[in-house]
Amino acid sequence: MKRKLKVLWNGLRGLRMFDLLRMYLFRRRGQGASIYYSPWFHKKLVLRPNTADYHTLVSTMMGYHLPKNTLHPLGDTLTIVDLGSNIGLTLLDFKRLYPSAKIYGVEMDLDNFEMAQKNCSDEKGIDIVHAAISCADGWAQYNKTKNTDAYSICSPVESGQGLIKVPALTIRSLMKQLNVTRIDYLKMDIEGVEYDLFTSPEEEMAWLNDVQQLNIEYHRDSPETIISVLRQRGFVVEFSKTHWSSIYAYRTDGSNMICEKNI
Repeated sequence: MKRKLKVLWNGLRGLRMFDLLRMYLFRRRGQGASIYYSPWFHKKLVLRPNTADYHTLVSTMMGYHLPKNTLHPLGDTLTIVDLGSNIGLTLLDFKRLYPSAKIYGVEMDLDNFEMAQKNCSDEKGIDIVHAAISCADGWAQYNKTKNTDAYSICSPVESGQGLIKVPALTIRSLMKQLNVTRIDYLKMDIEGVEYDLFTSPEEEMAWLNDVQQLNIEYHRDSPETIISVLRQRGFVVEFSKTHWSSIYAYRTDGSNMICEKNI
């Protein structure tokens, strides 16, 4: 509890309180489906009342998704991949901080994906894929009626109402589809699938060799298995100081960054 309160305070310190007040009033009024001007992004956003969109905006402003260290591209263009892009606000924030970067988002839920497209429609350099990240290519399913603020893949044998089928991609297949050979920064918020990815056979985790820095939100009590795999592959791993269930992983061999704190 003490750690949670500390990281919450660290996140709140970075908020522009005027923006937070505007969002609170917007939420309380429950305005139509709708257009909200955000001084944070200097643009209009589409948010849905009575959904998790408000909380998504707050968490984006708190910077949970950001890298620990300032990114420095190996080549001419910085490549950022966001797994679990929700309604696209983290993509916009990456663009705000790294305007020349090539940014790719992946979102499993169709409604969130379409919202992300609307919010990012006038931004160059942002591409969004409608798919679930999985350990195997093909199809996955999730229950639209459960955990509506954080959908997760369910068992392929599960049946019942609310099940949605969606294309599934491995990270390697995603990189091939996007024609990406190196990822400077990978943000991962995929509601438990991260454990499946990091317990896959060794050859199926080869994509990690092409990633320079990660931010992984974990959804079980302990991320020790994930941490062990990352350290074996040469990453330094640290717990986030702004989110109680996230870890950072980065390389210190000079491959893509100088280890300076991100502002």
